[in-house]
Amino acid sequence: MPFAVALRTKGIDVWVDQWEIKAGDSLVKKVFTGGIDDASIFIVVLSPISVTKPWVSEELDAAVVRKIEGSCKIIPVVLDGAEVPAPLKHLLWVSESKQGFDGVVSEVVRSVFNLETKPPLGAPPSYMSMDHLAALTPNGIDNIVLNVIVDHQLDPRHGGLNNETMVEKVAPYDISPEALTESVSVLSERGDIKLQRVSGGAWLVMGIPDCTLLNALQARGVDVGGIEKRLLASLVNNPGQRVSGFEDCDPELVFALLRSLEAKDLITGTKILDGSVIVHSVSASASRYIRQLG
Repeated sequence: MPFAVALRTKGIDVWVDQWEIKAGDSLVKKVFTGGIDDASIFIVVLSPISVTKPWVSEELDAAVVRKIEGSCKIIPVVLDGAEVPAPLKHLLWVSESKQGFDGVVSEVVRSVFNLETKPPLGAPPSYMSMDHLAALTPNGIDNIVLNVIVDHQLDPRHGGLNNETMVEKVAPYDISPEALTESVSVLSERGDIKLQRVSGGAWLVMGIPDCTLLNALQARGVDVGGIEKRLLASLVNNPGQRVSGFEDCDPELVFALLRSLEAKDLITGTKILDGSVIVHSVSASASRYIRQLG
């Protein structure tokens, strides 16, 4: 009875025999016609004693039939570790011994009114919506980390990039230190960055390979291929020149292109103390390539 009263105070219209059946009423008619037939939800309170009672079995059988027909929902409430009858074993039941009286009431109210208890859906991590960043790699975190490292490489004041500085740089993107360390390890294993491990689990990003920088700038909309061709044409037409810059390009791009051309055996050069490069020679292949371009 306290359970029924508690449910009514929560706005649930409860049918209980003590309230509904009066002297002289037909038990069968009241229970099965006025009670079960009109109910949208059937709460079966199971105790070690009630499961042995014929009336409970009759009422349960009627409720199961209605559930099968799709017109009723059954909520089992278990008291004192009572054995749950076979027809109800597939249902999620409420346990008074585990949840207490108030817990049972709350759970039944939640089920009756289909109330949600899961927390509201928050915004996804910011690294999942960084559409403005160039797509340098498919993984969202790796892409942010690599973009940050490329930006650092293009900064004329750049030096080594340690883990503490990197944590600060990626903080606006909701990337944890653990995820950051994993990301730089993956990028290092792939050859996208040059990583040096130091004592105590710390690390230092020493730079990025020329191919990584050139691909990143290409992904950011820089016409790397066109600049390379114009730079090579300038070297073919003016061999032996000293290169400290080209057009209005970023110096890091220019020197990366010079190193790339040398790696392709198209030029030979020497970097001098002021950072510029003296190009000693241009190969015949380079000259032919430029002539073919017209």
